[in-house]
Amino acid sequence: MSKKLKFITVAVLIVGIVFGFYLWQNYGWKIGIDDSCVKLEEHNISGVSMAPLLKDGERVKGLTGYYNCNEIKRGEIAILKFLSREETFVKKIAGVPGDELVFADNQLKLNGEILTNSVSEPYLFSEVSQRIISIPLKAGIIPEGKYFILAEEITASAFDSRQFGFVEKEHLIGRVEK
Repeated sequence: MSKKLKFITVAVLIVGIVFGFYLWQNYGWKIGIDDSCVKLEEHNISGVSMAPLLKDGERVKGLTGYYNCNEIKRGEIAILKFLSREETFVKKIAGVPGDELVFADNQLKLNGEILTNSVSEPYLFSEVSQRIISIPLKAGIIPEGKYFILAEEITASAFDSRQFGFVEKEHLIGRVEK
C-alpha cells in the first residue's frame, strides 16, 4: 500500500470517528425513543440529593415532554414538577405500577430485593415515611398511575417519596440524559 493511500485511509478513519462522536453527543439520546414529543433542554443540577450520580452544578440534557410519548421505566432519572412548587426536581424512578413494596425493619424490599442507591447503600425509612408509602399500596403493590421516586440520599429525611408519597405521570415532565 502506498504512503498516499495509507494517509487517505487514516484521514478518513479519523474524520469518521470525529463525525460519529459529534453525532452521538448531539443525537445519541434519540436512539430507541420516540422523540416526537421531546424538547431537548439543558438543566442545571442544584443540590446534592442525587450525588454521586449527578453533582451540584452539573449540566445535563433534559428531554422535556419525554413521558408524553415514551414509557416510564424503573431506573430512569426523571425531571419532576409539582403544582405547589415553582422549581423542578431531578429524582430516580425507583418503582412503577405493579411493583411490590415490602418493608423490612427500616429498609424496603422492591420486588423481593432490598432497595439500594447507585453505590449499593440501602435506603432508610422512618415510621412516618413507611406510613406515607404504605397507605396507597394495594396488597403491597404500587397501584396504576403511581410512581415511587427516590433521591440518591439514603436518609429517611430526603426530599422524595419518603416525604411526599407517590407521584403521578403529570408530575414527570421529562427525563435526564447525561
